Amino acid sequence: MTRSRGNYFKLFLILGFLLGSIAAPVRSVKAAADLSITPITLNLIVLYCNNFTVCPNHFPIGARVCNDGDTLAEDVKSSFSFADLLDPYTGDPYINLRPGTSQAYTSDGIDLAPGECTDFYYEVEVTRDGNAYDNTRGYYITATADGGLSVDTTRPRELYVEYLISQSRNSVSEIRVDGTPIVAGGTMTLVVGQTYTIELVGFTATNGYEQIESFINFPNTIFQVLSVSTDYSADSSAYVNDPEDKLYGDGCLWENDPDSPNYLSCLDVGKAGGDITVTYQVKILQVPTSPLNNPQGLSTLIYDFSGSSFHYNSDFSVSTRYANIVNASITKAFSPKTINPDGTSTLTFTITNPGPSQISSVNFTDNLPAGIEIEGTTVNYSGCGTPSPASFTDGDTNLSFSNITVAGLSTCQIDVSVTGSSDGTYNNTSNNLYIGTDDTGSSALDTLIITSKPPPPSTCASPVSLATWTIPSGSTEPPAYTTIDTDVSFATTASAGGTFAIDTTEGNPVNSWSGYPWPIVGTSTPPNPPTIYYEFSLDTSNYGGVFIAFEYLMPNGEWAKPGDNYLYIYSSADGGAYDAGTAYAGIKGSTFEPFPGHTALTTGSGTTSFRISAAGAKSTPSDGILYLDNINIQGCPRPELPRLSKAFAPSTITEGNTSTLTFSVDNTDNPVSALSGVGFTDNLPSGLVVANPNNLSTTCTGGTVTATPGSSTISWSGGSLAASETCTISVDILGDTAGEYENISDSITSAETGPNTTTDGYGTDSLTVIAPPVIAKSFGASSILTGNTTSLTFSIDNPNLATTLTGVSFTDILPSGLDVSNTSSSQCGGTLTTTDNSPLD
Repeated sequence: MTRSRGNYFKLFLILGFLLGSIAAPVRSVKAAADLSITPITLNLIVLYCNNFTVCPNHFPIGARVCNDGDTLAEDVKSSFSFADLLDPYTGDPYINLRPGTSQAYTSDGIDLAPGECTDFYYEVEVTRDGNAYDNTRGYYITATADGGLSVDTTRPRELYVEYLISQSRNSVSEIRVDGTPIVAGGTMTLVVGQTYTIELVGFTATNGYEQIESFINFPNTIFQVLSVSTDYSADSSAYVNDPEDKLYGDGCLWENDPDSPNYLSCLDVGKAGGDITVTYQVKILQVPTSPLNNPQGLSTLIYDFSGSSFHYNSDFSVSTRYANIVNASITKAFSPKTINPDGTSTLTFTITNPGPSQISSVNFTDNLPAGIEIEGTTVNYSGCGTPSPASFTDGDTNLSFSNITVAGLSTCQIDVSVTGSSDGTYNNTSNNLYIGTDDTGSSALDTLIITSKPPPPSTCASPVSLATWTIPSGSTEPPAYTTIDTDVSFATTASAGGTFAIDTTEGNPVNSWSGYPWPIVGTSTPPNPPTIYYEFSLDTSNYGGVFIAFEYLMPNGEWAKPGDNYLYIYSSADGGAYDAGTAYAGIKGSTFEPFPGHTALTTGSGTTSFRISAAGAKSTPSDGILYLDNINIQGCPRPELPRLSKAFAPSTITEGNTSTLTFSVDNTDNPVSALSGVGFTDNLPSGLVVANPNNLSTTCTGGTVTATPGSSTISWSGGSLAASETCTISVDILGDTAGEYENISDSITSAETGPNTTTDGYGTDSLTVIAPPVIAKSFGASSILTGNTTSLTFSIDNPNLATTLTGVSFTDILPSGLDVSNTSSSQCGGTLTTTDNSPLD
């Protein structure tokens, strides 16, 4: 609400300067650590002027917090509050904190040693509205510390909106960043986590003013003001130091207490001004977020009170500089991205410093995923200063890098070698990059694939279609794809730089993808990067030699003569940079022309992307439409794995006999792909050996079959399989020890596919080797008298632990002189037959 004041106050300060630097400090109750807080900025927020829509409307409001005790004050924090209950005036809708800035410093509290101070700055915004004039709003600033310490600035205290006059004798001469001038309207590039010296250089009246404040508007969510020092060439005040450690020069001992009869007036005499240099030490906290912008405009203001009126620099509207806040970042990449088990890949970390000043104390950690480890101790650094460590140990998985320095506008590259022994996909994300203890929020991610499969072929006689795009009507861009191969997990489209639509009137067929305007001048050197393009991306993890083909139309009358218009095609592997591109002479006409194909410079192990651009259109923006349709991306698939099976015939033999072991090799899953380097190994279990003779035979082509008689190993190496071919290898196996034998071969492999570790990639079968029954006999007595009898016992034993013998039989013929006296019983089953010899004489 508007507050009326006496003529005395209107005369001297129609603008309530509400300064804070002269107010007496407010202290907490005495403790071991004792806080005090003192306002340090002018509380005047002057908006209304000749044209209030462009008047200054952002003003810093700050307080200095000191530890007056004798021990450390820990975790000192601050907050800003409106609606002071001790203030008799209500809040005002025209006075608020600046959107996008903070009302409290609540994280990363500051520790203050005895006698140490720190400053907290907030930004107040006045709504650019004539009704804001002569309005007030109460406020106070609070500081707290661990142990229950809490202090507030003196209350009551208020912000007051006054009339401000543009003054040509106030001017900003220069803004310097670390000594480098930034011209009016220019941009300074600042890196998150770094500290900078930023100077405001200006001038005022030769003898200065009773009240003066000079500042740059630094939003406190982006900038942390660490210190301020202001030099005045003119200083006749007993209340202004040389230099002054704040933005505000209180030359005449201003009264800020709204309840004082001398409110808004000078209590003494004195001035400060002339040539002014304000030196800030600022730390960059973060990249601006909405509603702030990046680059963020930083307005500068020199304003004063003198002779009952308030003035500001006449160059205010043109003195703004811009702060482009950038963040150091980290990326990583495996090269190659796919390796065989126990192979190696170079893991490269790249730290980018996008700012013009050096960054130091850069550090990060990277915990390799389980299954990946360091191979080789060497760490290679480039552009990193004198970092640590100098080396690693084989097998390390937790990587930590520190003491890194990166020059301005430069990069640091770190290379280590890693390996892994097991097939799998290993996603590796680093921890965040830090500058000292400041978190940049940037982390690095890449994926390493370990596979026993070799890379897909780069060329093949019969490439297959990976994805197609036939443009439909009714949308502004083509679909993600029209068709897609089963081994392709995704395909996408995009466009950039121009106007793209589905055209229903041009083309053959009718619907096509159209884009314009293309560059007018075409050359045989592709522009890099292109300014307008169609883009196609897809999964190529199972393919090599990927290329793109399409149909296009460059209509007559819209393009330059043949030889002056070009198609340009670019490719990118695994999200990396696009290549320099290839130029192809375009053909203009009235019907679609086939473009036979462009092969990617490198097929990505995960993703391959193409961009299609053109140049050579006529001069008007509507000329030179390029139509596309029937896009087809093709590639060479990795051949299907060969298959292997085996069988014993017969599956049961008696000990000392043989069985024929036949291996069946199958390439029928590859109707167009021949395989080379085919082979496998079969190690027989103990108890089985290659027979002699081995009767080895094969229908397979090429290679070497090894089956040495008496050995336990059978192998085939260097073989060949034609497309859709099957073949067999047979060898006789001797069972020299009875038992049940399960025989499992190793996986079949080929040069094109690697080993087939699936269940149909190895052979398995069982052979039973049977031992014959064992018989023994004994007489009940070793000697008897003539005419007497004794028993004869036959014992029959089955030595096979798992095989029941059937049809067991034997015959025993007694020698002359012995005869069967009677039939005895049997416990063996079957039929026992005895026959008497001739009666004894």
